[in-house]
Amino acid sequence: MSSSNLSTDTLSSRIESGNAPLLLHVLSGEAFEEKRIPGSLHACVYEVAFIDKVTELIPDKTTSLVVYGLNATFGAAALALERLAAAGYENALVLEGGLDDWESEGYAVEGAGEAASMIPDGSYAVDPEQSVFRWTGRNLFNQHNGRIAFISGFLEMKAGQLASGEVALDMTKITCSDLKDENMQKMLVGHLGTDDFFSVPEFPQAGFKMTDIKSIQDATPGDHTVMIAGANQGPVGLFGGSARPARSV
Repeated sequence: MSSSNLSTDTLSSRIESGNAPLLLHVLSGEAFEEKRIPGSLHACVYEVAFIDKVTELIPDKTTSLVVYGLNATFGAAALALERLAAAGYENALVLEGGLDDWESEGYAVEGAGEAASMIPDGSYAVDPEQSVFRWTGRNLFNQHNGRIAFISGFLEMKAGQLASGEVALDMTKITCSDLKDENMQKMLVGHLGTDDFFSVPEFPQAGFKMTDIKSIQDATPGDHTVMIAGANQGPVGLFGGSARPARSV
């Protein structure tokens, strides 16, 4: 078990002993109404105002806090922990196995028990400050990963499914996450900016427009659920009319 995780058995023991931490359900409001651990607070990690809501609910950042999502493969709880740590919460942990493990091991849940409502139809703007674009590069022997900063974007939902979308990325803000040595990081990022990869001096922005979206059969909750194909999005539209060239990634 990771040092940032708390087992279901340990949480149950702490609740029974009267030493229970605050519990924070971090999925959607519909999911919270459907099922939750009794006594849980709620703040959706995917909302822009997540930290503001947590601060309102839990102003003392030294409070013992356990966050949970659906299960071990769903990334909501890990994302919440990352954002809480960045906001200064010192004693937050993730419930290992999430709500699924908690319920399957016989511990109590409450809620309406109905299927959560699908995401309403409409266009949803990307918040560049709260959104994350991760990259992974591989060869036969090695791989690296990191992030690229968003400029803007949107996702279009129809009948509860992703229907279309576009994103714009700031290629001058590529970072590497897996290399710990700063000199090695700079060397790799510098190489990514050359003509061997992204030609960043010539193409400081990158755009991607979704052209084909297919559901992945038998995908499990929290895993990849769609396969997306797309094309280069030029310097207009998402780039607000910028005359700088753009390149797809």
